[in-house]
Amino acid sequence: MRLLPYRTTDDRIEGAVMTFFDISARRLAEEQLRARETRMRLVAESTRDYAIVTTDAEGCVTSWNKGAELVFGYTEEEMLHHDLERLYTEEDRTRSMRQEEMRRAREDGRAEDERWHLRKDGSRVYCSGVTTPLGPAATYGYAKIARDQTDRELSNSEREEALTCEQQNRSHAENEMALKDEFLAIMSHELRHPLNMIHVNAELLARLPEVVQSNPANRAAQQVRTAVMSQAKIIDDLLDMSRVRTGKLALALGPVDIGAMVAVMVEAARADQATHGLAISVDIADEPVIVLADKVRVEQVLMNLLSNAIKFSPQDGRIDIGVDHDDNQARITVSDTGQGIAPDFVPHVFDMFGQAGSVTTRSKGGLGIGLALVREIVQLHGGRVEATSAGIGKGAQFSVWLPLYHDAGPASAGNDSRVDSGIAGARILVVDDAADVVEVFQTLLEMEGAQVVTATSAQDGLAALRQYDVDVVISDISMPDMNGYTFLEQARRLPHYAKLPAIALSGLAREVDIARARKAGFSSHLTKPISVDRLLATVNDLLRH
Repeated sequence: MRLLPYRTTDDRIEGAVMTFFDISARRLAEEQLRARETRMRLVAESTRDYAIVTTDAEGCVTSWNKGAELVFGYTEEEMLHHDLERLYTEEDRTRSMRQEEMRRAREDGRAEDERWHLRKDGSRVYCSGVTTPLGPAATYGYAKIARDQTDRELSNSEREEALTCEQQNRSHAENEMALKDEFLAIMSHELRHPLNMIHVNAELLARLPEVVQSNPANRAAQQVRTAVMSQAKIIDDLLDMSRVRTGKLALALGPVDIGAMVAVMVEAARADQATHGLAISVDIADEPVIVLADKVRVEQVLMNLLSNAIKFSPQDGRIDIGVDHDDNQARITVSDTGQGIAPDFVPHVFDMFGQAGSVTTRSKGGLGIGLALVREIVQLHGGRVEATSAGIGKGAQFSVWLPLYHDAGPASAGNDSRVDSGIAGARILVVDDAADVVEVFQTLLEMEGAQVVTATSAQDGLAALRQYDVDVVISDISMPDMNGYTFLEQARRLPHYAKLPAIALSGLAREVDIARARKAGFSSHLTKPISVDRLLATVNDLLRH
């Protein structure tokens, strides 16, 4: 209602004018606005998960909800009319971070932040928040909403710390593995050198007419060679297991005829004096059993199983080997009538260093690496291996399953049949810094009819190449002053020797060592102790090709 005086033309008040306006809609809007403001105030005051704070244009607190009290520890009375900067850490105050937030809020319409704040008791709380202006250009101040994220930040910090620690541990472990790998390589090299000397001298003795005609001497030479190869096998198994555990054992997969491989291995085993008296039978499927595998590694698996069967079988025992198809896999079984396995030990027979019996009571040698290596190699091929035994004294059976190769043709066996050709008349240069090794190799090769030129250093070897026409070079790798790699590189620069066939002899047998020898240009890499028969076969191949 509006009330105004009623004036006459003579400017006298002779009454009143009352005007009425309908303001129901405005009144309703005002009441709704007041209700919304009340609700928002109640929400802000009662919200405990979020700190909701308003400030004036200068940054002094004008409202402080319950959540802010819980997060920062101050009551509303303690914070009203105080600058919000008291919540910021000393380092953030130095950098004027509160003023920077207000500037970004004015210019961009909002300012998000995540940082540590100070509580009333001096402790720190990590908050994520947003600051917005109230009115154009923050005419009415600012509103800041923040949430306590301390637990999340601490969890992230702990996770990052754990990740950093894990990365450091992994790096340390990798360094340790590399050092162990290098140590094993050096150890094998140092052990192989004396073994090589023993082996080649035993080979030399076994070829002397006096020894050939004397059964005791011949048997002694054979036992020496067997013992040396047994020790070399232990070294090889240790290195191979190290490669498996460090993921460095690479497989060269291809089609392999398991039946043909087993037949060759059994013939070789029957010719060995250690199997005299043993009955070895073979049952191979009529159809070829072709697997997709690394021929060398599968041969290693089968040799381990066969040698174990021979080792643990009595002189009048029996060994049965079977090769057949089993669903979509090839199955190879090696059974014997020997020592057998105790029932409680069967689950552990493939464990590393696992051997039944104590050190003082077991009668057979070995470190218990062979079967552990068998399992690792078979698993790398996607196969499996099992052992069964009826008990002590009742023999044992080992079964291996490998994936079949379905696209194998008639020529997939992977076994070459070669006709040996002699090396008589070939001129061979032997380079080794150990004079005794050179002397023994010279005698052995000359017994086969070869002409041998020797050198006890790489420089002497280069001089010999300048003086003689050489067909094949046999060179040690580890030599003082100049190693075998550099020697061959310089030898290939000499006239007429750009494609000189060369055999590397080394006590280092890692994949990387073999690859390095190949990259340096060596035609073949033989690991000490050297089998003379294998050396002669390698020389034959190089001379033919």
